[in-house]
Amino acid sequence: MHRDAEARDLLLREAVASLSTSGERVAALARRLSVSERHPRDLFAGHVGLTPKRFARIQRIRAAPAGAGSAQWAALAVDTGVTTTSPT
Repeated sequence: MHRDAEARDLLLREAVASLSTSGERVAALARRLSVSERHPRDLFAGHVGLTPKRFARIQRIRAAPAGAGSAQWAALAVDTGVTTTSPT
């Protein structure tokens, strides 16, 4: 049981890091980690309280001001993938 928890924690840390920095899609992340697409969703729901997609979106939004500088906000939104007004 302890080994399962370690594997789960490692997978979750990798998913959080990837979705926080790379903008990698959940399907690509799952393929890279050799798990089903459902597995990251279940881990995130149980341990983060969000879907991986929503987590990634929040991370993009949180990172946007850091990259703003003197950039135009519309261009920054496009660059960070924050261009939708519909809830995810």
